[in-house]
Amino acid sequence: MHSPKCVNPLHPVAVRMKEFTSKRKKTEEDLLAISDLEWETGVYWDNNIGLHIPNECIKATIQNGAKQHKKGKDIAKYLQVATLMAPLNIGEEQNRIKSSCLRISPFVRLGIPSRKNGIFP
Repeated sequence: MHSPKCVNPLHPVAVRMKEFTSKRKKTEEDLLAISDLEWETGVYWDNNIGLHIPNECIKATIQNGAKQHKKGKDIAKYLQVATLMAPLNIGEEQNRIKSSCLRISPFVRLGIPSRKNGIFP
């Protein structure tokens, strides 16, 4: 699940990211800034509730699970998710503070992904 913020090239985060990614020689500070911006573009964040899952993702997950039992079309017809976004509780009070989540190791992956047989680990 990845937020589509950077699909819009005029989004403020996409513009800031372009400043760093367009450089040929990147310093360590540039790489850290790129990492922070990539985290920010990938996460679903709302200033009121913090990390969240949008209702489109919840509905798609339930519908894809129902497809395993050939009930996907029924779910598409009858399922209605009542909330626009569901808060994602990570078990810590830091859920509402974006800068603190940025440095929690399970949410940050630094390194170049390697590809083995077309699969990223």
